[in-house]
Amino acid sequence: MLSINNPRSMESLLQTEIKRPDRAGNRWAPVPHFDVVNGLAVEMDHRGWKFDSPRCQLLADDQNMVAEFPGLKIPGQEAPNGQDFRLVVRNSHNQSFALSVSVASTVLVCTNGLTLSQEEIALCRKHTTGFSLSDGIDKALNDYVTGATKIGHMTKALEQIYCDDQRVVDNVLLAAGRSGLMPWSHIGLVDDEYKAPRHPEFKGRNGWSLYNCFTEVLKKSPVIRQVDSGRKLAQVIFDAPAAVNGQRTHGLAAV
Repeated sequence: MLSINNPRSMESLLQTEIKRPDRAGNRWAPVPHFDVVNGLAVEMDHRGWKFDSPRCQLLADDQNMVAEFPGLKIPGQEAPNGQDFRLVVRNSHNQSFALSVSVASTVLVCTNGLTLSQEEIALCRKHTTGFSLSDGIDKALNDYVTGATKIGHMTKALEQIYCDDQRVVDNVLLAAGRSGLMPWSHIGLVDDEYKAPRHPEFKGRNGWSLYNCFTEVLKKSPVIRQVDSGRKLAQVIFDAPAAVNGQRTHGLAAV
């Protein structure tokens, strides 16, 4: 689950003033934050999906938004043991990023999250005329269901990465720092968390435990970094040069 400071109500989204960026062209047509969140809620309800109230944060003078629907229950889809599905959406009026949905889950014991890096679903790349929000939401939710089936595979693949050798952990930490996943000053906090995990469920010396140590520390970061780094995290763990005694980690492509 994202650490959202000062969550905003749906009413405040409705009152958000849209400011035209200086670089916007003649076909610029922003999608209001309220329309995005409300449109997702209406369509998910229509499909019989259950979810908790959306949590929203506005950024950049209210021109950018990150929101999540936690506690997501999808008929016919079972979340992995100890996790709940959640849907993360972000929208920008100032052309900072595309309107997109991410497939994610919440780890119930610690409210950390798992986000599938390859399952960011763009509703539209550019905010221009001719875009149908309802069609975009319909396709995004169909794609979400497909991506949700991969959450369990991702968890199991991370569990199969053995990190009982500190050299493996060090290689992952080094790769995370070099990739800009988080500030170097936070990398040591991840190592501390791994050496003394606060949750007994993560005492296993494997990639899943290490993943949750990263997300525990990421909760202290701004929400945009939580989203961006959360999508990249599993890939970094899989791709880190973790060869020790001739063994290498599994590749993400196998998930």
